[in-house]
Amino acid sequence: VLGLEVAVEEAVLVDVRQAAQHAADEEGRPRLADAAAPGLLHHAVQVRLAELEDEVEQLLLAHHLLELDDVRVRAAQLLERLQLAQLQALLPRVEVALDALDRHGGTEAELSYRYPWRINRWLIAPVISFVHQDNTLTNYYYGVSADEARPGRPAYKSDSASFVRLGLGTTYQLNKRFRIFANVAIENVDDTVRDSPLVDEDLLASAFVGIGYNFGNVLNDSDFKGDKSRFGEWSWRLNYGYTAEKTFLKLHNGEAKKHEDIDTSLAGLTFGKLLRDGHKVDMWGKFSFNRRLENDLQDDFWEYNAYVMAMGTGYSPWTDRELFRWGFGFGFSYADKIPAVEIFKQDGDPAAHFLNYMEAQVDVPLRNFFSQASLRNCYAGLTLVHRSGIFATSDILGNVSGGSDVLSMHIECKRGVK
Repeated sequence: VLGLEVAVEEAVLVDVRQAAQHAADEEGRPRLADAAAPGLLHHAVQVRLAELEDEVEQLLLAHHLLELDDVRVRAAQLLERLQLAQLQALLPRVEVALDALDRHGGTEAELSYRYPWRINRWLIAPVISFVHQDNTLTNYYYGVSADEARPGRPAYKSDSASFVRLGLGTTYQLNKRFRIFANVAIENVDDTVRDSPLVDEDLLASAFVGIGYNFGNVLNDSDFKGDKSRFGEWSWRLNYGYTAEKTFLKLHNGEAKKHEDIDTSLAGLTFGKLLRDGHKVDMWGKFSFNRRLENDLQDDFWEYNAYVMAMGTGYSPWTDRELFRWGFGFGFSYADKIPAVEIFKQDGDPAAHFLNYMEAQVDVPLRNFFSQASLRNCYAGLTLVHRSGIFATSDILGNVSGGSDVLSMHIECKRGVK
């Protein structure tokens, strides 16, 4: 439960009850156990006015536009919605996972029960799950075919497996936008898995940590944070460059040599939308259409990239004059064909159409060099384009170790600037 429901939970379900009782005491009214009683709720809402999130204020406390009865009705409706969400959170959950990439064709079904506790900024949720995997799935991971058999590793075909998983999920809300989370789990190993010559464990443990950022509704200016006049900002960018010999990190170090064996290039068109006006770093959502020019190694093809970019600005130390911008983006990439350089680098190892995407750019404002009004919000510089499988750590990315890097020049212009 995040965003609006977090605010309602903290501001209404917890403090409203206490504030309502306090208001009842002060006015000599009978104490009521239910804070949502129509005669008391508006007192509690007024007590919590200064601490509510902006969107909850607008929805619950628009007292200059709504009659008191309307405020009571709106608050009661939100309470009902939150109570329903909490009830749904307590119900068992059923999930069925299929092999979307058609690597093994197996199926996994999971029945789980999760009980969340919220303690200030913490959300703690122990989970118990019953998991069933069909024999196609288990044999893909734990079976040994006749061709794979070796001395000490006999051929083995597994059956379907069922096991219990115990887990604990934790989330800490750093602020309205950022949260960090960590999950741990342990599960027993089914006999058909334990009997595999590839397995020597009775229990399997796993852990996962991450950070999340909530952009809100980027198409609604009421949810846009920062300078409201920047809500409508968007951008287009054209770039063209060559396939580089070195990796993404080494390109940052200035090793910009063109690939000796694979003479290919890339031309791209990118559209961006300002997601958040930050105090020091802006957040942009971007989508690019890149044309891979393969120079007769294979037919040219399209590549599509969706990513989020953090964009910072460097200013003159003596004035507020903008000197340069720098940005780093992270997302995903899909190519109609596998680029020739990736096939070359893999040297027979797996390659994939769908990969992780990273991008870095640095540029300077053209208004520092030209006086034309049409160039006032335009920039020119360098863009580094990178596709990879994250060191063969992801099955959905094809377990690819390696990728491709392109060094390109670009021009980017912002529109909707006021």
